[in-house]
Amino acid sequence: MANTTIIDGQPAGPAGSGGGCEPTELVEVTEHDTQRLLAILLGGPDSPVTWRRAQILTLAVQRISTAAIAAIVGVDSGDVWSVIENFNREGFDSLRPAWTDPQAI
Repeated sequence: MANTTIIDGQPAGPAGSGGGCEPTELVEVTEHDTQRLLAILLGGPDSPVTWRRAQILTLAVQRISTAAIAAIVGVDSGDVWSVIENFNREGFDSLRPAWTDPQAI
């Protein structure tokens, strides 16, 4: 699979209809990035937070909607959206918990 732009979510319904939700776009994800996410899932996490975030992104790469990912993972759809947005901004650095000190042994 070549570089892919992922769109997650359902198209918004007509104004005022309450249908659908705004799509959340995941930045271009390469095959290498996809393999990296899978390695985190299959290799066991350094942190459960890292594993959960990788799981959310792996599902988003498969074009699963935000609502469906939230149901599968057991989190709020806003949390799914936040993980995707943080990954768009920070890349793989966003998978690590904020309290992780890379210098700590």
